[in-house]
Amino acid sequence: MTVEPDSGINGNAVVSKNISALLNAVACLFLFSCRQSPTGPNAGNWSPWTQSGMRSLHFATATVGLGVGQSGTVVRTTDGGITWSARDSLVRSVEALRSVFMLSREVAVTVAENGKVFRTTDTGLSWDPIPTNSTNQLNGVFFADVFSGYAVGLFGTYLTSTDGGNSWQTGSAGTTNDLYGVMFLNPDTGFIVGGSGLVLKTTDAGMTWRQKITGTASTLFSISFSTESVGYAAGQLGTILKSTDSGEHWSAESSGTSYDLHAVIAADTSSIYAAGAHGTLLASPPNGRSWTSLSSVTVDNLTCGCSHVPGSVFILGNYGRLLTITSSHVTLIY
Repeated sequence: MTVEPDSGINGNAVVSKNISALLNAVACLFLFSCRQSPTGPNAGNWSPWTQSGMRSLHFATATVGLGVGQSGTVVRTTDGGITWSARDSLVRSVEALRSVFMLSREVAVTVAENGKVFRTTDTGLSWDPIPTNSTNQLNGVFFADVFSGYAVGLFGTYLTSTDGGNSWQTGSAGTTNDLYGVMFLNPDTGFIVGGSGLVLKTTDAGMTWRQKITGTASTLFSISFSTESVGYAAGQLGTILKSTDSGEHWSAESSGTSYDLHAVIAADTSSIYAAGAHGTLLASPPNGRSWTSLSSVTVDNLTCGCSHVPGSVFILGNYGRLLTITSSHVTLIY
């Protein structure tokens, strides 16, 4: 018996059409994967995103950024966060990468527990370990310029670099308090925040540090300035402090929450945000001292944030949470 094609349709044409559609679909998937993930000899097994807890994010430009987190996870974007690529355990032998700073589009430094420091020169595709004389957990890293770097950690750990992070020396910030955040306004003026409401200020490029009165005993995790005069610090139990005289004096502001705040980010002079435990998101008021709670899009802890363009910030957190805030509008991406 001969079986004829139904309705006069040519069987070979159907097969050819199906094969063509399949090839087109494969091509589309290939192009999408190339756009999402890095290419080259160090590409490895990158994916569009991660489920790891994230701990830090920094942008070198409006388009190029790196984030780091649990299990040696690194995330990267080269298009301003439109697309991301992620790789777990990229930096091996560490439980968590805790802070990252980009010196340029290619060069970045990240710090971790046990005094570990790693450096990349290919936008995060590969990382080299940098020796230090510390075994204490490092929580923050910042570069005041392309040469001068500062890293802080538990038990008052304070490291400095004068060669762009290629080597690190042990110094002293004059305290044994746990230190969590460091930032500089310019090559000379910088700040460190830490346990027991600690705010330290230097005006001589980190040679000496002076403690400022904050009026709080709560641990401070993060510090950010919207101008060289106006700065904010955030920490335990919803603590938010503000300074209007370049960090000389600090006063408490009402956050309206008792949850820990892990990050405060100044996107510009009018867009100041804080993020913390249980998905807490706050916006600084234009006037007054009472912060506004933003619509919650997650109950997971939010741990860090970064502004890549004026008025907009990325916020990251546990379980790979990623969201954006623009004009106080919150969008959950992952």
